[in-house]
Amino acid sequence: MTEPATGALADQLMRIAQAVDGVSALFPARPLWQSVAGVALQAITGEALPLVALTESPGGVSVKVRIGVEAAHSAPAVARRVAQAIRSHLHEPAAAVEVSVVKIGG
Repeated sequence: MTEPATGALADQLMRIAQAVDGVSALFPARPLWQSVAGVALQAITGEALPLVALTESPGGVSVKVRIGVEAAHSAPAVARRVAQAIRSHLHEPAAAVEVSVVKIGG
């Protein structure tokens, strides 16, 4: 997969995750403390940290997403729905999709 295709796919997956009922927000795919270089680059370039991380391997694509969940929804259920929506879009039922809930409610 080329870099522009990866960027386009990440944008598609971001929109898919945001559209899942119960998702209140997306957060940078890698916490800031794990990406000091990313924070420095963001400060210099003004580019936002990616909300969806994609990694290619011989076994396929791995996806990492960090979400906020509305208080009225079950966080585990919302996380499962996000993962399923991403897998459906990728047409890979066994794709490695990691969805972390980092905020619940307000």
